[in-house]
Amino acid sequence: METEYAAALRDYLAGSGEEATLRAYELGRKAITDGVGLIELAAVHGKAVAAALRAAGTAEEKARLAAVAADFMAEALSPFEMAQRGFIEVNRTLADLNQTLTHKNADLDSANKELAALSRIKSQFLANMSHELRTPLNAIIGFSEMLQREAFGPLQPKQHRYVDNILSSGRHLLTLINDVLDLSKVEAGKMELRLGRVAVRDLLRETATVMKGMADRKEISLDAEETSESLCVTGDVIRLKQVIFNLLSNAIKFTPAGGSVRLRAAAGQGFAVISVEDTGVGIASEDQQRIFDEFQQLASGDSREFQGTGLGLALTQRLVELHGGQITVASEVGKGSTFTFTVPLAAEQSLAA
Repeated sequence: METEYAAALRDYLAGSGEEATLRAYELGRKAITDGVGLIELAAVHGKAVAAALRAAGTAEEKARLAAVAADFMAEALSPFEMAQRGFIEVNRTLADLNQTLTHKNADLDSANKELAALSRIKSQFLANMSHELRTPLNAIIGFSEMLQREAFGPLQPKQHRYVDNILSSGRHLLTLINDVLDLSKVEAGKMELRLGRVAVRDLLRETATVMKGMADRKEISLDAEETSESLCVTGDVIRLKQVIFNLLSNAIKFTPAGGSVRLRAAAGQGFAVISVEDTGVGIASEDQQRIFDEFQQLASGDSREFQGTGLGLALTQRLVELHGGQITVASEVGKGSTFTFTVPLAAEQSLAA
């Protein structure tokens, strides 16, 4: 750099005109490319000027050369000035973008707060409405059960059929209301789990026994595989039963007569792995994720064959996640589905694992 700069300065001092001026500018650009700073470039310039002045004769000649050399230096520094202006412009642009992002973040924060407030209002509304609806509905179900037992006198066959329909519809509506209430509690963060040590074998036996009647009515075999007596989890036994009831109910509902449903469990790494397997209609791959969304069902309108609320799996997923587990589905259309969820092992088993 020093040799090239000194030669260019000598040509400039000799009056080479535009070509020497252009060389000064190119030397400035080369300095930037090579990482040579202003102080280093000034030192190179100083050495080159000193050498030129030593070769000069009179004091007047030296003064003229010094002034011309200053012009050469200004030309060499012009790329640095342009780069500095570019940096200033970039910094100004970045400052404007940062300010815009700050405003956007403030808007997003405000929108998130509004959404959170709306979610709380929605959850509170659903909870209040569910409570208000359950009270008269329980009365309807209770009186329907009394009529069904002919507590007020014998009924004609047609009256029996009407009472059965009222009772069935009332129970279905109560299930919907209970699901909405539970879901609103989970979303509002008000669902509290009563955690304790739960024996998985008892959990599977009890839920299978309760659901066996529903399976028998559809001529479906329901089997709960034998599980080790020592396999225990940490969870809320009522909510875990609710999860399995939901999965078994769906499995039975979507399995045709002559099919089978199997309930099984095994110990995993820190978790118990519980699965419900059926030989039902199956779920298309594109539907397997959205079935866990609220109010989602595989068919809608008049074509929907199976009655449901569209809340069961959404609530099931929330309950499993509240326990610190996960739920997944593996399915093939026409061959059946397997829903699998995990629950943390009890403390002593987790340590052993």
